[in-house]
Amino acid sequence: MAHSNGIITRPIVIDVNGGDLGAVLGMSSNVEGDFFVNGNINPWAKYKPVRSTILGDTGESSSENTDYWKAADEKCGFSIPTNSSPGSSPSTSSGAWYKLLHSQLMWSYNRPNGGVTSQPFRRNDFDGYDHNALPIFSEPQAQTVMVGYDGTLTINYELNAGNSRSLAIGDIKVNSTALSQWYFGILIYDTNSHYTFKATERASVSLGTVTFTGMNDYAGKTVQVVPFLSSVSQSQGTANSGTIISCNLAPVQMNIRAYSSGISVIWDEVLWNQSHTQVSYTISLYNDSGSSKTVQNVVITLKDNIQTLGSKTISSITIPAGSTRLLATGTFPVSDYSSSREYMMTIMSQGSSMIPYEEMAIEEPEPDSD
Repeated sequence: MAHSNGIITRPIVIDVNGGDLGAVLGMSSNVEGDFFVNGNINPWAKYKPVRSTILGDTGESSSENTDYWKAADEKCGFSIPTNSSPGSSPSTSSGAWYKLLHSQLMWSYNRPNGGVTSQPFRRNDFDGYDHNALPIFSEPQAQTVMVGYDGTLTINYELNAGNSRSLAIGDIKVNSTALSQWYFGILIYDTNSHYTFKATERASVSLGTVTFTGMNDYAGKTVQVVPFLSSVSQSQGTANSGTIISCNLAPVQMNIRAYSSGISVIWDEVLWNQSHTQVSYTISLYNDSGSSKTVQNVVITLKDNIQTLGSKTISSITIPAGSTRLLATGTFPVSDYSSSREYMMTIMSQGSSMIPYEEMAIEEPEPDSD
C-alpha cells in the first residue's frame, strides 16, 4: 500500500474499494474523478490536486514539474478574496473591517474540474499528500488578555511553520508577493465607533504578535478580535492604502481585563515541611493606592516542571486603601517529591480587576533544632 498515517506516496492505487485515495480520504469508489472533488481533501497539504494545464508528471517525487503544487496563480490551490478599503468603518459593508468581522474574506479550495487540457485530473498530484497537514494560522493563544499598567495590550496568534508536506506562509503568493512579506495585523472591535487595528510587523513562521498602546478604555470589555494580513504597514487606528486579506480565521470573543493598580502580593510564607510531603503557604495582598480595591477570582497554584499539584481559588477579596489583607493560608500535599524537579507557587487573577501574575520558588525548611 502507498499510504501510511495519512500520507500518500506513489504508486497511487485505486481499486474497487477506493485503494490508497479511498483509505485516506474516507470514501469508496473506483472512479478516479470522484477523489478530486472529494470534500475531505485537506487544502493545507502542499501536494494535492490544483488547477493547472500541466499534462506531465507531478507529485512530491516528480523531477519534471517540481512546482506544480503552487498552481498557475501561485496561490497553492486557494481562492483568496481581497479588499482594498481598510479606511472604511466596520459599518460599511463594502469595507475590509466589515468583511473580516462577517467572515466574508474566508479562503476556499479550488479543485480542478477535470478539463482535459485546461484543468486535468492528475493522479500523481496526490503523491506526497499529507492528510494531517496543519493550517498556517491557528487560534489565538488566550481568550482573556490584560491591559498593562502602561496601557499596552498584546495579542498573540500562532503561525505554523509547517513541514515539507504542508504549506508554509511563504509558499503562497497574492498579487505576486509571498504572504511572509505581508504584514500581520489584528482588528479589535467593540462598536462601530470604538475599534482599532494595527499591522506593523512582517508575517513570520512562528508567532504573530501585535502590541497596542493606549488601550485602557478597552479594559473590562468583551470584544471581537480577528487577524488579517495587509500588503502595507497599518499604524494603530490609522489606515493606509493597501490590500487586506483574511488569515482564514473567524472572529473570536476576547475578554480584556486590567490590572488593579496599587495591588501587590506579599509572600508571607511558602515553605516545605521537613519530610517534603507538603507545602504550607500564607499570602497577603497590599493596596498602596488611595482607594479601596476588590480583586476577583484569585488562583493560587502549586506546580512543578511537569504538572500542577494543587490549586485554590478565592472568589473575591477587598483591600482597603493603604491596607494589607490576608488572602489565603493553608497547605498543599505532595506525594512524589523529587529533588530534581523545580517547584513553584504561582498566583494570578481572572476577574475584571486583576493582579499581576507572580511566582515564587518553594523555600526549604529550617533544620530541626537540637
